[in-house]
This record gives sequence, C-alpha cells and structure tokens, in this order.
Amino acid sequence: MRRAQNHVLLWSLTAATALLFGGLVSPAVAQPEAETPGAENSKPLRSVMITAEGPRKGEAPGRYFNVQGLSSRGDSKFASFGLLDFDIEPGPPKVAGTSRKATLILTQSIPPFAKPGRLLFFIPRDPDEEIAALKFATEGDTALGDALPRCISCGEAAFTIEATGRKDRFELDLDEEAEAVLDRLLTDGGRLRLLVVPGATDVAATYFGVEQTEPENRPHLVLE
Repeated sequence: MRRAQNHVLLWSLTAATALLFGGLVSPAVAQPEAETPGAENSKPLRSVMITAEGPRKGEAPGRYFNVQGLSSRGDSKFASFGLLDFDIEPGPPKVAGTSRKATLILTQSIPPFAKPGRLLFFIPRDPDEEIAALKFATEGDTALGDALPRCISCGEAAFTIEATGRKDRFELDLDEEAEAVLDRLLTDGGRLRLLVVPGATDVAATYFGVEQTEPENRPHLVLE
C-alpha cells in the first residue's frame, strides 16, 4: 500500500515505520473550496457519530463530527467513530497512466476536550448498509469490530489541534480496490461512504458536521 501524504506549510511529518492500517498522512491547510478542483463532483449528504449504543441521537447530532477514543474523556461514554455519506456525480474519465485521488476536507471545531492523535480511514464496500446496526466496538483492534472485514482501509492521519475554522486536508491512501470504487462512481455516479475511526484510545478529533448552517464548514470530498 502506498503511503498517503499531505503537505503542511513550513511543516512536515515523517513516519519511521509502516503502521498496521496504512501509511501516515498529515493534515494540511485546504485551499478555498471554490478554488479546489473536483469539489463540484461530490455533495455531502450526512454525517453521523457512531457510539457504543449505535448512531448518536439528540438535537441536531449532525452539526458536529467527533472521532473519540475510549479514554478520550475518561470513559467510553463519549467514544465514537464518524460516518460520512457523499453523493458523487459523474466526472471526467481517468487519464491513462494516472491514479485516482480522494481528499477529505474537514473543518476543525475545537472544544476544551479536544485531544490530538491518530485517525484511521475506511471505505465500506456497501455504502447502503443500514447504519442503525453499526456500533463502536469497545474491544478489538479498531472501533469497527466485526464491520472491519467489510471495509477497505485508506490509510491514517494525525489530528493536531489548531483552531476552530482550520481546514484539515486528508489525502486518502487508495489501493486498487478503492480506486475501482472511485472509477465506478465517477463513471456512473452514486453514494460514497467514508468512516473516520480513532486510531488511539485518547484521541478526540472535533470537526463540524454536514448539518452546519455555513456550507464552508461542512465536510467536503474532492475526487480527481
């Protein structure tokens, strides 16, 4: 698997060894959305936080998008991984000899409990799987539990606390299977689902969700 890479102005992070779920990528400041090629090919549909009891309920749970490990706030009550659904419109065909790229852009929303740490990225093979059955697994290698075999690993990243409004840009690590998924979607259109999972027990990555009133703060996906 190729190592995913991002570039941060005047700063870079190099991994010393290959890690279990893919290469390490580091967040970088995104360009304004209007100037981001390919952004018009995807539309965010929903963002969901999956807890140990299932999808988080409450008032406007899609306004925020938190990815929290088991011990991020002292116990497992607030542990969650994130689910993002995007509607993909057909786009230009892939140029021969090139590879597809998928870049997830999330806008930080920093509360007092935010903590830096690792994030893992996955594409579920079935984007229409009923989310009501999903739960944060409190035991095992990842929070996905028995859903892990049904997902394609797309690398990992480091969440670093900057400031509310900061845009983190994550270039996903795509293997042949993931590239084939994007090829099909950019040919026929359809739904793409992404899972953002805590890669450490104490991480609390805090972002804005799809239900934010300001479009510029919502999650975006750039496909090229």
